[in-house]
Amino acid sequence: MATPATITSPTAATTATVQIDRLRQDPAEAGAADAAIEGRAFCWVLVSLIVCEQVAFGGNGSGLGLLFAIASAVLLLCLLVQRWGRSAFERKNTLVVPGFLFACAAASMLVALTPLASQSNAPIWSAIGAQPSASINHQALIVDWIKLVGLALVFASAYACGRDRRKAQTVLRAIVILGVPFAVFSLALHIFSPTNLFGYEVMSGPDRLSATLPSANVAGTLFGLLLLCAASVLSQQWKAAQRRSKFAARQVEHFLRTSPAEIAGCLLSAACLISTASRTALAATGASLILLLLWEALGGRFQARRWFVPLTVVLGLAVVIGLGGDVVANRYLQSGQDFQTRLTIFQAHWQAYESSIWLGSGLGSFGDLNRMFANKINFSDLSLIGAAHNVYLQWLEQTGLIGSILMWSCLGWLFVMIALALRRQPRLSGLLRLALSSSVLVLTHGLTDFSLEAPSIAALWALLLGLAAGRAA
Repeated sequence: MATPATITSPTAATTATVQIDRLRQDPAEAGAADAAIEGRAFCWVLVSLIVCEQVAFGGNGSGLGLLFAIASAVLLLCLLVQRWGRSAFERKNTLVVPGFLFACAAASMLVALTPLASQSNAPIWSAIGAQPSASINHQALIVDWIKLVGLALVFASAYACGRDRRKAQTVLRAIVILGVPFAVFSLALHIFSPTNLFGYEVMSGPDRLSATLPSANVAGTLFGLLLLCAASVLSQQWKAAQRRSKFAARQVEHFLRTSPAEIAGCLLSAACLISTASRTALAATGASLILLLLWEALGGRFQARRWFVPLTVVLGLAVVIGLGGDVVANRYLQSGQDFQTRLTIFQAHWQAYESSIWLGSGLGSFGDLNRMFANKINFSDLSLIGAAHNVYLQWLEQTGLIGSILMWSCLGWLFVMIALALRRQPRLSGLLRLALSSSVLVLTHGLTDFSLEAPSIAALWALLLGLAAGRAA
């Protein structure tokens, strides 16, 4: 008579016990575990999409922009297939008002395609003998409108992740970790191929790092955002180290042991930021970083040790700025000359805005407007630009006063919602502080440059705002 098989190995016995426990596990608990794994995987895929867009020339160009908009739509559909994704929008959805404002803004942009929008007096219509309309480039408007909807889809996906604290932390940490190889790659490009990017000439010159983005100024905004993300995560991990031990030495040891990727991300992002030599990006990032870290340090009960990470990051950034050398100094010395150039650009495109005040000339119309309003006085300043170097003016001339007010109202509602949530839970709102600080960086730099016109920068900002809106809910 055969005897039952016996388990003689302790390892085999442990494995068998684990397998039996899994078989006995409650189906609901097993489903929750699977959903958690799926949620973390979705967070990493979402961030990977944004990083791929950074690598692909910032998503510039009609083809790339449409491709990433479609990818964002597919990703949101995958989210809605999952139960946790649907429940994120069913539970106390706080996106009704901002969603309505965004929908109205998007609709007003499409009105520019219809005969109803015939208030434009742009000279092109009399030149070609056609009936006036607000949009002067219908194809560009449709393409850019789809890209704008793609940004809204990224925001919605991030909002769903932000409804769960662990998923929000996963997204933020994924941004920092994936930003490390991108920063290393950008530095390598700058060192070994300063004048050539995949066969294309680098527009910002060999002395300034532009990574895979349209210009060094756009890269400055990106690495400023990555620096803020890394500093925010480091601050949270330092607070966790403080809770773990009462002894300063053990706190520092635990902090250094658990934060290598975040420390590397902070230093590499700072190095890349300095290498861009972007004046406004440097100033805006410095102001935003100080705001964020002071906010973090004073967000709870004051303790002297809580200043360890803020002071370390600020002093480290100051050292890196000091190592920036003559390139950064020369850029600031050229500010007067560049101011005159930007003033000339502003005057020409303010005239373009006045030609179609209410509904603008349509998304994607900047190039056409730039040629239409060039003359022998401003031609040398307008001939080589691809943006107005002021996102507010460019938004006004493309979407008009109606579209601008609606879009700014949507953003303003989100800022107020995040600020109110931050006031309710000041000690537990690191992500909310990060979103507001990063908005200071993006919107300040938008006064003098066109970073938000790069789809990848707008997508990263939408991701951070969506996470914060989800946490605020």
